[in-house]
Amino acid sequence: MAKNSSPINFQVKTIQINNLKMISNHALINRLDRIAVILVYALFFFSAFSMAAAGGITLLLGAFAAFCLFTYPEWRELKNPLAVPLFAFVFFSLLSTFWMDPFFESIEKLRDFWRFLLPFVIWKCFKTIKQEQLLKFFLIILFLISIYGVIQYFFGVDWLRPEGHKKITPYAPDNVNTGVFHAKGNFSHHLTYSHYLLLVFPVYLSLVSTRTISFKVRIMFLLGSLAIMAGMTLSLGRSAWLGASAAHGILALQLPKKWLIGIGGLTATGALLLLPILQIGSSFTTYQQKIESPLKARMDSLFTLRHHRDRFFLWESAMLAIQDHFWFGIGFDNDAEVMQPYRQTVGEKYQHVQFTNQASAGVHNIYLQTFLNSGAVGLLCYLWLWGTLLGWNIRWIRHAKDDFPFEKSLLWGISAGFTGFLIAGIFENSFRDGEVQTILFTLMGWSLHLGFQIKNRGENR
Repeated sequence: MAKNSSPINFQVKTIQINNLKMISNHALINRLDRIAVILVYALFFFSAFSMAAAGGITLLLGAFAAFCLFTYPEWRELKNPLAVPLFAFVFFSLLSTFWMDPFFESIEKLRDFWRFLLPFVIWKCFKTIKQEQLLKFFLIILFLISIYGVIQYFFGVDWLRPEGHKKITPYAPDNVNTGVFHAKGNFSHHLTYSHYLLLVFPVYLSLVSTRTISFKVRIMFLLGSLAIMAGMTLSLGRSAWLGASAAHGILALQLPKKWLIGIGGLTATGALLLLPILQIGSSFTTYQQKIESPLKARMDSLFTLRHHRDRFFLWESAMLAIQDHFWFGIGFDNDAEVMQPYRQTVGEKYQHVQFTNQASAGVHNIYLQTFLNSGAVGLLCYLWLWGTLLGWNIRWIRHAKDDFPFEKSLLWGISAGFTGFLIAGIFENSFRDGEVQTILFTLMGWSLHLGFQIKNRGENR
């Protein structure tokens, strides 16, 4: 009897061991999911307040992803439409750097590319995220830094930095004091701040028309997007204004006419209400002038050539350098050393004109900047990346139709932000800014997640 029961006992023990393994694996997956949620929320929080902390969270996300690759089978499914163009761009950017720089200096510059892993990590992490809750959480953060920017515009405060490290930037065109300041939040530059907000405000504005979201939440998203646009506007970043116009145009494509009229009216009303909100008794005229005069002057400068002369000179110097470094470029972060002779040539051509920006600040055009740093192939890879990303979003927007309204609206909003960012890139190179890269690559990963979410749900219906 004992001999006959031994195989049965062995089978029972095997089943018990397998059950324990399943329970253990399930517990591990739950712990990993909780860690993913914590890291994603931390990344969204710190992206708006501390670049150093956001960088630390990005490194933790990378380590977390590496661990999951070995312990979480689902993470090994790496079919990703952005993988080839993104890594091709990184490869040719690094190739140009190795071509121009000594070996060890090139190795050191690898640290500038670690954020490029974010789209792949975020894509996987978002499978455990409740997206509407994350949007509400992030909106609180965005609302705070937007209102902070409005306060900065009027009073030039910088509460979040210690003495000796404050970055207050008065708006003083032609050295004329206007009494106002560039809104910049806790960011390093007012254009970094404005382009960060440019990428995110369309996400919330797009969701205002999504009926699967409660009315109260949609009102919250509308008011939040208006606050974000106020902060972006008062940064006085003209490239962001142009990008925002393009983003609004993209968002208009998804709306019925009655929504266009309603949202347009509310947006205009919200902008006009900015003045009465800031009215304080007899100081109303002062605040009105502080808004109207600098904004009007800044808007007028969009159409005045003399305000763009420095950019034209930068672009011409970039074209001269590109002729000498067509295929491989000058390498990453080499502008300060390489560009000086070309700037001098342009300066002499136009009667010893003085550049207002240092060579290390770049050429204020991301397409010329990429061509200059990474060469012709690098620029093609950069355009390939954006074409693939926007093509992915358009594909799943069309596929979603009316079956997935939340995901479809999110993809519309993210795509509108991307389009505005591409337009703004004609006049700036904020793609190189760490704060902008963090939110940009995070939104790329979110786009991937939404596309796969629509695909998987459609297959399971």
